Amino acid sequence: MGEKRYSNRKLLIPSLLFVLVGLIILYVFPRETKFKYEFDKGKPWQHERLIAPFSFAINKTKVQIETEKDSIIKYNTPYFVWSDQQTIEKKFDLINSYFPEEVDSLERKFISHLLNQIYEKYIISPIDLERIKQFEIVVQKGTRSFLMPIQDVYTPKKMYLLAKNRINEYVHQNGDGNMISILKNIDIENYLINNIEYNQKLTDELLNQKIEKISTTRGLVQKGELIISKGEIINDLDYEVLRSYRKEYQKRYSTTGSFVLIIGNLLLITAALSLLFLFLFQYRKKILLDVRKLVFILSNLLFFIIIILLVSKYKSSYIYLMPVTILPIVIRSFFDTRLANFIYTITLLIMAYLLPNAYQFVFIQFISGTVALFSLSHIVKRSHIFRTSLIVFVSYIVTYYGMSMVQEGSFDKIDWIFLVVFAANSLMISLSYPIVYLFEKIFGFTSDVTLLELSDTNHPLLKKLSEKAPGTFQHSLQVANIAESLIQSIGGNPLLVRTGALYHDVGKLKNPAYFTENQLAHFNPHNNLTCEESAEIIIQHVHDGVKLAKKYNLPKSILEFIPMHQGTLTVKFFLTTFKQKYPDKDFDLSKFTYPGPKPYSKETAVVMIADSIEAASRSLKEYSPESIEKLINGIIDYQLEEKQFENVNITFKDINIIKQVLKEKLATIYHTRIAYPEEEPLVV
Repeated sequence: MGEKRYSNRKLLIPSLLFVLVGLIILYVFPRETKFKYEFDKGKPWQHERLIAPFSFAINKTKVQIETEKDSIIKYNTPYFVWSDQQTIEKKFDLINSYFPEEVDSLERKFISHLLNQIYEKYIISPIDLERIKQFEIVVQKGTRSFLMPIQDVYTPKKMYLLAKNRINEYVHQNGDGNMISILKNIDIENYLINNIEYNQKLTDELLNQKIEKISTTRGLVQKGELIISKGEIINDLDYEVLRSYRKEYQKRYSTTGSFVLIIGNLLLITAALSLLFLFLFQYRKKILLDVRKLVFILSNLLFFIIIILLVSKYKSSYIYLMPVTILPIVIRSFFDTRLANFIYTITLLIMAYLLPNAYQFVFIQFISGTVALFSLSHIVKRSHIFRTSLIVFVSYIVTYYGMSMVQEGSFDKIDWIFLVVFAANSLMISLSYPIVYLFEKIFGFTSDVTLLELSDTNHPLLKKLSEKAPGTFQHSLQVANIAESLIQSIGGNPLLVRTGALYHDVGKLKNPAYFTENQLAHFNPHNNLTCEESAEIIIQHVHDGVKLAKKYNLPKSILEFIPMHQGTLTVKFFLTTFKQKYPDKDFDLSKFTYPGPKPYSKETAVVMIADSIEAASRSLKEYSPESIEKLINGIIDYQLEEKQFENVNITFKDINIIKQVLKEKLATIYHTRIAYPEEEPLVV
């Protein structure tokens, strides 16, 4: 009963975290009635025969409204304003310049009459003429506005040619004379200007009024009218009618903020999060009980849900711009693929409730996210991220355009702009690399990139180990190779195992000569020590290793290999020697026992096995399949008897696989050379 209460207390904080996340999601969830029908263009209507319960207008699509808007802009009639102030001034300037007022001549009257006729026309500047793309304009003259065909509008150059011809006719008819000579030399071109001007402000105001008057509907469905029958393929018109019905339905029957709606949302969120909680409790209990790891998982889940919610509210078409596939990639960087995929699936299910026609979104994102997980099992190089980005891009295209072809039934109706959207989405996946690094620093996790850096033998601590304790360094390399093979055979993180194995014996740096792999042929310092003293020095290498790991800022996941590779085993050689020397003497067993803790994962367990097997195999007098098998069985069975793996999720099947792999590995390492006959010497 006491253990059960303790277990329940440990689950209290994780449970509260799930409740907190659930309440946050409930708070941001849309508080409106959810339309109960799901439908997609190009697919059959799977529900019962649908009759309109009320009359409603058929809404135009955004594309239709935009097309209509573009048409209005394209064919918008420009507005011009009549202004004769400058033309009157030009007229008097010309007459006064060439014909003084005191001279009352026929030529003066002629030119005055000619200018009056010219300026009665509508003259436009060449710059304004270029603005006109239509066949007519609107001219505002005083309080009156009227349409003017473009062919009735003149330019100053055209009017100049007309005026010049009229002057030449007059000169030809009236012969020579002083005034005629003046008339012939008039530079009339400089006195002809436009009398209508383009009014940008008025044009824009009237254009905006036309755009505002664009109707958002295009028809009406009457109450009692059949909308669609069961099994009927949803075509373009059906799709627009159903969308209009959904919008009107939500508007009429919305129960925003009602108690029933809140309870309904709460039940859905509880169901999804409970599924994740149960999965962690059943299969990843250590993660569930680790507050740091649980906060990391739930905060990522919550972040992506809120992002999708905000984007869908602002502009739902942008949801595919959001790099949702970053979520499983980031989770996989610190945990296993199965957990990452499960968390991603739960997140997509919650997101689906926020979106209309959620099937398409979930299908596309699930395929792309799963492909990303398969293509990026480990982030160890930047090139891996870019390769995954390309694969995800292809996945998006295949799934989205496959569904579009089914829905539209024509290449002409497919929106190819999503190629750009998916390209931008895939490029943003490259953000996974710095995000993983950021989470490492915030939560103290260890990614594959960090493990790869630590496994480099040029790392200062490993470099020091190779120089001061070369035997231990070679032993560590051998243990790393063996342990990596073992973990690959039973499932686990090979890179974590390899890195942990390289550092598991760094504590031997303090007293390297006291360990057999570093001793010279004829010198053993333990000969001058008691069994208790020797055992103390051997056990001390675990404490020294932990201190060195902290000094060199090794992550916790690597530091744990140092005490766990010995667990709570005894220093068997010196304990046995003591018992043989002093069979009747009492002794303190703790002086011969490693402090632990015992291995808690498959990774730390296989390093314990590999370390013991590799060290013991060096003492074999002969390397035969029988001796190797006896050695392996003896050591692993002893560790099992000492309950070293009681905290590890390892099965008897795993143990048998480990034994078989060890036999093959040791047989390869200690293979026997062929004995060549003396009479047939080997020629090299």
